[in-house]
Amino acid sequence: MTTNALGSQPVNSFLAQAAKAMFPDQGERPIDVRSKSADGDTALHMAALWGDVAAVEQLLTAGAFVNEVGAAGRTALYYAALEGHVAVAERLVAAGADPDMVVNIGMSSRDVAAQREDKPMLELFEN
Repeated sequence: MTTNALGSQPVNSFLAQAAKAMFPDQGERPIDVRSKSADGDTALHMAALWGDVAAVEQLLTAGAFVNEVGAAGRTALYYAALEGHVAVAERLVAAGADPDMVVNIGMSSRDVAAQREDKPMLELFEN
């Protein structure tokens, strides 16, 4: 079992929740860790956006691509930086996420952390 923003659930339950967010008009649709929504986001993007550390860990273990580009060219690390989820960012960086990868809007995760003046996030990116 894993704990996430939606309660205590295994990764398959998290994937079901992510599927509802990613494919709202398609009912119950099974997805895997690499399924992409119409805008290109994956379950890893959703977990990072929601600040779900346990789901991030399980999705990475299950084969999610850490630097996968999603909506507007954003990565899971970009979403973690945008929302200030330092614990999620730590897991992503440890798995090889690149804080200097520039997204389509011309900013990197590091840029977002600097704009937010998020010192813990910036310290993480300096290591």
